[in-house]
Amino acid sequence: DACRAADPALRATARITLARDPFEIDAAHPFVILVRDAAATVLGASPAIEGLSFWADSAFTAAAGIPTVLFGPAGEGAHADDEWVSARSLIACAEVLTAAARAFCR
Repeated sequence: DACRAADPALRATARITLARDPFEIDAAHPFVILVRDAAATVLGASPAIEGLSFWADSAFTAAAGIPTVLFGPAGEGAHADDEWVSARSLIACAEVLTAAARAFCR
């Protein structure tokens, strides 16, 4: 309405071109426990299990029936001009994911 008030000739329409379903996995799911246990072993403490307000591609893999969690290194600035992760955290994350993959494939 504000744009049309500024330019009465404005004509616009909108349409949905992609809908993305939300993603949630039960905190008691065996895969969540497997990743949490791998993280506890590598990091010395269990990571927090919490929800996030953003959408991620994990919803696609979960929708395909693949057990899915979001787990990554510490950092800041996702998708910003100044995006970074801690090198130490990146190495620890790789170790956790390796331990989780080994446990999952047993």
